[in-house]
Amino acid sequence: MKPNDVKPEHTNTLLKRLYSNKKYTDTIRQEKYRKKLLKVNDLVRIVKERSFLEKEAVQKWTIEIFKIRKVERQNFPITYLLTDLNDEDILGSFYYEELRKAQ
Repeated sequence: MKPNDVKPEHTNTLLKRLYSNKKYTDTIRQEKYRKKLLKVNDLVRIVKERSFLEKEAVQKWTIEIFKIRKVERQNFPITYLLTDLNDEDILGSFYYEELRKAQ
């Protein structure tokens, strides 16, 4: 359809044609994100907070290792609840980008 041929009665069909794939692309994005999940009982490190003038060469991840206690999938992006190796709960939840799987 040429732009000159568009009439007000065509707007619904054109909007459906333009934006119908948005739900599809959102679900694909969420599924790709869910594939790289960490699992319960995986050992991880947390990203370390840096001060304003701290060098980049300083280690970015904590030395201490934590265990994933629970994966909260009901909200997007997915969050993780952690415990330390002494089974003491860590306050707060963490995103995937803030965690790194320990070897």
